[in-house]
Amino acid sequence: MKEADIQKIMKNLKCSRAEAIELLKSDESDEMTPEQAELEKKAKALPRRYETSTKPRKKAEKVRKVDTVKKGLLDLVLDALQDTVRIIEVKNELACEFEYNGECYGLTITRHRKPKN
Repeated sequence: MKEADIQKIMKNLKCSRAEAIELLKSDESDEMTPEQAELEKKAKALPRRYETSTKPRKKAEKVRKVDTVKKGLLDLVLDALQDTVRIIEVKNELACEFEYNGECYGLTITRHRKPKN
């Protein structure tokens, strides 16, 4: 109980200091009236009903955006490596797998976000 709270209640409700302190104490107490206890018992006894839909949920169709900058960079790298490696697979515009000296390698193009300052 702070003095500022008591003063605020006294000012807003135009009551005495004793009434304000009593009001704050009653607000902070966890005591329940008999009516509140009865209502709480009834509420706990009620079954909880959760509604479920019989219709299947529609999934949003996401259209994948092609990153032309990544595609251009990957094409440049693949053109440079074309004579020295055997390209196994190109995945979308962002990754590829290739073979060099009998070993398999992967290359992924990643754009990093600008740092938040």
